[in-house]
Amino acid sequence: MLKLYTESSLRDFFTEIYQILRDTDPKLTEIWDPRIILDHGLPPITNFISCCKLKPALNLKEAIHHLVRWFALTQNEFCGNQGFKYLTMFLSPYVRGISVPELKRLMKTLIYELNHLSVMTGRTVSSSSIQTGPTNFESFSEVPIIGPQQKTIGNYGEYQ
Repeated sequence: MLKLYTESSLRDFFTEIYQILRDTDPKLTEIWDPRIILDHGLPPITNFISCCKLKPALNLKEAIHHLVRWFALTQNEFCGNQGFKYLTMFLSPYVRGISVPELKRLMKTLIYELNHLSVMTGRTVSSSSIQTGPTNFESFSEVPIIGPQQKTIGNYGEYQ
């Protein structure tokens, strides 16, 4: 009887521990939709609302910095890879009017800053991934673009 009670208790104990760990352990990976940040800016940090909220980016340079800061802010929530999907498509409205050399420089800045997140956060950072494509997907051709200053500036189909 004592043995059954002990096995049952251990099973219940380990089940409870598993449920606690499942609910509190960070996710392994997250691939973000960059429109969250591009459309709304960076959310405020509790108790620092007056100085830590960033409004939506007005240009490509600000958009890149917001995306990198988002990775830095959320790094503690995930113990694995983080990434952005369809980044070139969602950044395309910010590219209008930028020269090719300037665009290359800004994309190098994005890669450089993602690679140096460990310096910014002061600890080892997991790998980052950026999903890109040579053109915008046909399924997004009628999706409205929320551009700088929260203005609708057309559809993604216009940026082929």
